[in-house]
Amino acid sequence: MPSYTVVVKDTSPILSYRGSWSAGSSRDGLADQYLQSTFTLTQTSGDTMSMQFFGSAVAIIGAKRGNHGNYQVQVDTALYPSATGASNQDLFNQTLFSASLGMGLHNLTLTNSESKFFDVDYVTFDTSIGTANEELIVNTFPATHPSFVYSPSSSWAEPGAVGAFTGSSGRATSDPSASATFTFQVSDENTLSLEVIAETISKGNDYSALNLTLYQ
Repeated sequence: MPSYTVVVKDTSPILSYRGSWSAGSSRDGLADQYLQSTFTLTQTSGDTMSMQFFGSAVAIIGAKRGNHGNYQVQVDTALYPSATGASNQDLFNQTLFSASLGMGLHNLTLTNSESKFFDVDYVTFDTSIGTANEELIVNTFPATHPSFVYSPSSSWAEPGAVGAFTGSSGRATSDPSASATFTFQVSDENTLSLEVIAETISKGNDYSALNLTLYQ
């Protein structure tokens, strides 16, 4: 069965933040040390970040810095020992938590334990697809591919920082009623459409949450 690693950036709607989380500021002189120069942080004890995923392993990646404090992670019913994000030297791309699990549906919750900073750069998890003898085939479609339909087209434009996107290709919108539909074929008989609908749901940063709907 083909397996692969999913990378979930801090701005992804897959991550659910509760409390006083906010987007890391470009005024931080070391912001470019984070993946894609984005991170989400809190300074409030009791704030949580959670994610549900189907996989066999998970890791939380962030920074260790002098003003960071303790945190604790729970996966399903297992509560892991407290750990610290404090470091006398600023360290980035650090594995703040990792666990190997049985393949299945899991719930991950991280709790900031002190009134000190904690930040999330990205989360990874390993998962699988298909049957035992299948080969994993990866197809990448740029935002300009004709399989994408943007509606209304007038609400979508190339973002200013498109050079930082994969393949320097991307589309962005600030219209809460806008949608993007991606149509793809998964077998000779089935053609599916994935619709991405923007919503004005605050994520504590410059991005809004998205709804993903799959149609057959």
